[in-house]
Amino acid sequence: MRPTAELSRLVLLRHPDYSGQVGMNSTIRFRTAGFSLVEMLVVVTIIAAIAALITTAVMSALQQQSARVCQNNMLTIEAAKDEYIRDHPGATSIDESAFAQYFRFGIPKCPDGGSYQQYLYSLTNQVSCTRHGALQAFPSATP
Repeated sequence: MRPTAELSRLVLLRHPDYSGQVGMNSTIRFRTAGFSLVEMLVVVTIIAAIAALITTAVMSALQQQSARVCQNNMLTIEAAKDEYIRDHPGATSIDESAFAQYFRFGIPKCPDGGSYQQYLYSLTNQVSCTRHGALQAFPSATP
């Protein structure tokens, strides 16, 4: 292994800023392999901006999904009401215990904590959610 002074002289000789003189007032900057602090901050900032955009998009999609689940639950309740009317002709109201058997996994609940109780057992009114509102018509697949 070479001594440290000889090794540092070899490094100086190969450096592009070396003019041949090394003295007290001469400055030689060595560029080490790696990234500067500014470059790292720029990269971190870009990654943070992309993460913020992705987070807002995911949150928006989750909110839309829960609204769709709620709409589907209201459609399921309305379909069960139709079945109840067919099975009980002339009924003016829905019996809660008899109505529960029309759902395989129990009466659906709003995923966001809303309630369907207002018009759940009414045969004349359409079911609505306290959080997402009334049942909305889905756009048809055919024009």
